[in-house]
This record gives sequence, structure tokens and C-alpha cells, in this order.
Amino acid sequence: DAGLTEGENEVQFLFVYDKEGARIVNCQPSDFKNELNNVAFKSSYGEFFFATVCTEDVVTREDLFLDLLALVTDSPDVKRVIAVPFNEDYGERVIEALKAVEGKEITQLMMVEPKSPLPYKWDMLAFPVMQALGIKADELE
Repeated sequence: DAGLTEGENEVQFLFVYDKEGARIVNCQPSDFKNELNNVAFKSSYGEFFFATVCTEDVVTREDLFLDLLALVTDSPDVKRVIAVPFNEDYGERVIEALKAVEGKEITQLMMVEPKSPLPYKWDMLAFPVMQALGIKADELE
């Protein structure tokens, strides 16, 4: 939940994808371009905005993610960042970029524990995904 409390919050979701990964498997809505781009909803926790950016075969997903991460972390309006990169491909570069960020509350979601201590918060991605899918820890073998 990233410490989000009820109120007039503004939460921006920014999805980076390439043509091979234009949809989220097993989710509705799932199409980044046609269903998740430039949409929003409001709840008691604030307003949630969704935007998607495709590499369009001009740049790698890694470079686009890192460029957008730099823009987000440099913005004085941004207070809190939750990064969910493709850690297996470029997670180390994201870690180095996030280590340099000052004055923001940072959380990086990962599938494995980092190799060394981080100067910001990290959390296991598997647990929130399991919760969203309704899988309980005692159901795992």
C-alpha cells in the first residue's frame, strides 16, 4: 500500500512496454495502449491516473524505463516512488539510479532479495501479486 492513506492523493501509474509485451496476461483491463492509457478513477484514497509508454522500437525498454525513472525522481512534485522494473534484465541499473535519489520515499519491488543492503526500501513483488490473485501463504507448497 506504500503508506497511502485516505485523502486527496494523486497517484500516477506509468507503464513502460514494448510491442512484444503490449498486454498484461490474465488481467482485465489488459491492453496498455487501448485500455490503460490516459484513464483514471477516483476513490476515497484519491485520484489514480494511468499512462503507458511504448518503446516503438526506437529505444530499448531498459533505456526508456531509466529515462522515465530519472524524470519522475527529479520532479519536485513527486514525493513517493514505487519502481517495478524488469529486475532480471536491468534491475542493477535501476538500483544504481535509485541510490542517487534524495528527498523522496523510494520502494523497489523485486522477486528476489537484493545482493547487498539498499539505502531505500525494497519489498518482495510476489506477496502483493499473490494477495491480488487471492493466493494465501498456507496454500503454497
